[in-house]
Amino acid sequence: MQSKILKCIEKLYSDNTELRKIAEDVSCEIVVNKLNVHWDDVIGLEECKTAVKEAVVYPLKYPISFDGPFSPWKGILLYGPPGTGFI
Repeated sequence: MQSKILKCIEKLYSDNTELRKIAEDVSCEIVVNKLNVHWDDVIGLEECKTAVKEAVVYPLKYPISFDGPFSPWKGILLYGPPGTGFI
């Protein structure tokens, strides 16, 4: 799976070595195995879970709903000490 990710990065950033290097570094952090973790495993933090779903999950799961004026978020900023659940 990692080789597929690297091939995509090469295509996307073939003319920009700096962005390609950043993308390769970030891609090493992508987990490709099923972790068997579910939304219900995270206690509380409903606003945070909703924000992550709106930013990441829904656009991937329902791409047709995020066309035109309803484009998906460009990103999400996670901040605060690890494990605190701040978004």
